[in-house]
Amino acid sequence: MPKNSLKRCGLRVAASLLFLFLAAAWTDAVWAQQDRRWGTYLHDPQRTNVTPQRIKLPPEESWTARLAPLFRFPKRRATEVISPPMIYDGAVYVGSTRGRFYSFDISTGRPLWEFKLPSNVDGPATVVEKMVCFGTIEGVLYCLERATGKELWHFNSRSEVLSAPVITPDTVYFTSMDNRVYALDRYTGKKLWTYTHRSSHYVMPRLYTSPAVSHSDSGTRIYVQFADGYLVSLDPATGRELWAKDVLGGKLDIDHARRTPLVYGEMVYAIDSKGYIRAFDAKSGAERMRFDIIKAVDFAIRGRNIYIVGRKRLVALNRRTGRILWTSTNEHGTPYSILSSGRHLFVLSNLSYAPFGIEHLERTYGYITAYSITDGEEVWGRRLGSELWSNAAVSEGYIALVTTRGRLKVYGMDQAD
Repeated sequence: MPKNSLKRCGLRVAASLLFLFLAAAWTDAVWAQQDRRWGTYLHDPQRTNVTPQRIKLPPEESWTARLAPLFRFPKRRATEVISPPMIYDGAVYVGSTRGRFYSFDISTGRPLWEFKLPSNVDGPATVVEKMVCFGTIEGVLYCLERATGKELWHFNSRSEVLSAPVITPDTVYFTSMDNRVYALDRYTGKKLWTYTHRSSHYVMPRLYTSPAVSHSDSGTRIYVQFADGYLVSLDPATGRELWAKDVLGGKLDIDHARRTPLVYGEMVYAIDSKGYIRAFDAKSGAERMRFDIIKAVDFAIRGRNIYIVGRKRLVALNRRTGRILWTSTNEHGTPYSILSSGRHLFVLSNLSYAPFGIEHLERTYGYITAYSITDGEEVWGRRLGSELWSNAAVSEGYIALVTTRGRLKVYGMDQAD
C-alpha cells in the first residue's frame, strides 16, 4: 500500500478515536452534572437515592404548598399526591392527582408555572437541562420546557405511565403498566422502539417501578423490573432483551418494598419476594451475592457499604464481604424509603397511633428521621401531620417531600463546610 494511503488511513483512525473520546467525555459530563442535582426518581438514572451533599442539622420548615383542595366532595382517594418532588437549579417540580404539574421557586415557594392536564400525574418526573418529562394515568408521557412549562411534545402509550423516565443525550426511556418499555427521540418524541415483556401471569400486582440505567465500562444498559417479578436487561439501542431473572416469583411478602432496581458499578441490585437483596452481574445477569440479614424495605449503597432498612432495624454492611458494621433500631413505624445525604441517612416512615387503644381514633403520622452514617445513631427526627408514601428529594440545601394530604413541604438545610 502506498505511504500516502497509509498516512491517510492513520489520520482517519486518529480522528475517529478523538471523536469517540470527546463523545464519551461529553456524555460523562452530562451524567455527572445530573448527579449534582436531584432531577429524577431516587436521585439519578442508576436509582441510587444517594447525594454527596453534606447537610447540617436540624433543618427548619421553609414553606408549604397545598397541592390538593382543602375540601373534597366526595373524597376520591386516600392519597392526594404520591408523585415525589424533584429539585433542579433553584426550582422544585411535582405532579398532583388534581391533573396539575407545578414548578416552585425552591427558596421562597413562589409558583413559577403550572401545567394543566386532563388526567392525574401519579408517577415521578425527570428533569434534565431544558426539559422535564412525566407520565399520567391515561398513558401519556409529557415533555415540557423546564423554564416556562410550555409543552414540547407528548406521546401516547397504551397504558398508565407511573414510572420516572430516563433521559439520555438523545433518548427518553420509560415503562408503562402493560409491561412495555418505550424508547423515544428526546427532541421530537418519535418512537424508536418498543419492548414488550411476555408473562405467563394473568393477575399481577400493581408495582410502582422505574427503569434504571448503567453507564460503565461494560456499556450502557437498561434494567426494568416487571409486575410478574422478572428483572430484565435491555440493549438501549435496539430494545433487545439481553437477560432476564425471576426475582419475585409472582409473590410480594412486603407490598410496599422498593421495586426499582439499583445500579452500582458493574452490579444491579433488587429486593426479592422474601425481602432479601440480590446482587446480579450487570452484564451477564449471574447472581453474585445475596444479603439476607433482614427483610429489606429499601436500601442505599455508598462505596463499599450497603445500608438496609427493614421494619424494625437499620443495618450497615460491607457489601463485598457481608460483614455487619452496625445496627440501629427503627422506632418510627413502617419504613418507606431510605436516602443517603453526606454524613447522614434519612428514613421516611409511618407510625400508627390509637389514643387509649381505641381503633376508631387511630391516626397515622409520617416521620423523617436522620441517622449517623458512621454508627447508626439517631441524630434528628420530625413528625409530620399525615402519612408519607413517596420519596423525598435533597439538593441545594433543601429537602422536599409530599404527604398524603396533598402538602408539599420544603425544609431549609444549611450546607456544611
